[in-house]
Amino acid sequence: MNWQNWMRIAHWGHGLGILLVIAAAWGYFATDVSNELTGMVAIASAFAIGLLMMAPYPVMLFISWARKQDRTGN
Repeated sequence: MNWQNWMRIAHWGHGLGILLVIAAAWGYFATDVSNELTGMVAIASAFAIGLLMMAPYPVMLFISWARKQDRTGN
């Protein structure tokens, strides 16, 4: 797979991660699920997985930017 395919996958993962973080925040603030232990674990897991899914995309954007800078000689 080339770099553009990896960027596309990371972009979709970033979007799904944002949705998971929003779902975790909704579960925490708008429902009573967080009052039980299983709800706490589910909300914390959704939040953590969402953050992990979002993390690679900004790094890949920086690497892509750095490669372009190296090619242009700036």
